Amino acid sequence: MGNSNQLHRLQSMTAALVGVFFFHAIIGVFGLRLAIAGLAAFVLGAVVVCVAFPAQGAES
Repeated sequence: MGNSNQLHRLQSMTAALVGVFFFHAIIGVFGLRLAIAGLAAFVLGAVVVCVAFPAQGAES
């Protein structure tokens, strides 16, 4: 089980680093205002999807 935990941690760190790189690339192309607006839209979309489609087995 420890090996699975380490793999999950590695995948999480990789996803976070890719996200940071992508966000900085958008800042470089579109500027800070549009990058923040895009980030806010992405987070709002993720919340909407999580509310509209709850995980299997989740009680509502």
